[in-house]
Parts: sequence; C-alpha cells; structure tokens
Amino acid sequence: MSFLREYIYFHFSFKGRLNIKNFFMFHLEMIGFSVGLFSIVLLIDAEGSLGAINILVGVICTIASLSAQVQRLHDLNFSGWWVFLPFACVCIVSIVEELDQPPLTFVSDVIKVMVTAIAIIFCIFLYFVKGTKGRNRYGPDPLETYDINILRIPKTIVFFLIFSFLIILFLKVGIM
Repeated sequence: MSFLREYIYFHFSFKGRLNIKNFFMFHLEMIGFSVGLFSIVLLIDAEGSLGAINILVGVICTIASLSAQVQRLHDLNFSGWWVFLPFACVCIVSIVEELDQPPLTFVSDVIKVMVTAIAIIFCIFLYFVKGTKGRNRYGPDPLETYDINILRIPKTIVFFLIFSFLIILFLKVGIM
C-alpha cells in the first residue's frame, strides 16, 4: 500500500521538485497511460457513447501533467504559477485573432508569432534546463536526496499499454 500511496502522491502533488529525467519519464508514462486507456475504451465502445470516460481520463492526465510541470518549475526555483504561461499565450493569440482587422493584420501576425515563440521557449526551458543544485525554497535537490524508483514498474506498464494499443488497433483495422 505504501507504493500506491507514493505513486499517487508523486503524480498528483504540487509540492516538491522533479528533475529532468523523471519529468521525461513522467510524460512518457502519461502518454502510455492515456493511449492505453483510450484504446481500451475504443475497443469496448466503438460508437463513442463512453465520452464521459474519455473526459475523465483527459482531466486526470491534465491534473497530473500540471502537477509535474509545477514540480519541474520548483526544481528550477520558480513559482508553480508560471505553469499558466502557455495558457495565457493561447488566450492572447485567441484574442488577437478575434481583433484581426485588415489594417492590423501585420501587427496581429507579429504578436501571434512572438507569443507562440514564448510558449515554445517555455516548454524547451522545462525540458532542457538543469535544475537548481542543492536545496532551494521548494525542497531538497531530488538528485541528492533520493532516486525515484516509483517509475520503474510504471515504465513496464507504459510499454505494455502501448503494445496493447497497437494490437487493438491492428485488430480493429483488420491487419492481423
């Protein structure tokens, strides 16, 4: 039971720090989880009447992803509120598109490109910048204190889910 508690805490806690390696592994795991679950729902319900389950899976994956991003920002010694920067960029682009009138077309295009560049740089920053060495205001360095072996078993589950999705897809299409 301790493993399950740690596993759930790791995926849904907005506290603590997450290094680059575990951030990558987390997203790999989320991809495997969502693909596997969506493929099982597709196999069970070809007509799409289980849309509520798809929405539930999407919400769970979104909360877990936001949690990982906040922990990654904490590792970089930034507030977790910076996680909303890409969402703000999407909102700005949407507003600019609504206000896009012929005399302002060039200006709105420049704003869209700049805002999109900011969102992309933010994502690159999360994935490739090394975290703060030693303790920071969000906790101890994850590289010094512990190695998260929580991801060892889920990695196997991820690859199993991806493999099962491919088999289900081939069976649905009729290749096998």
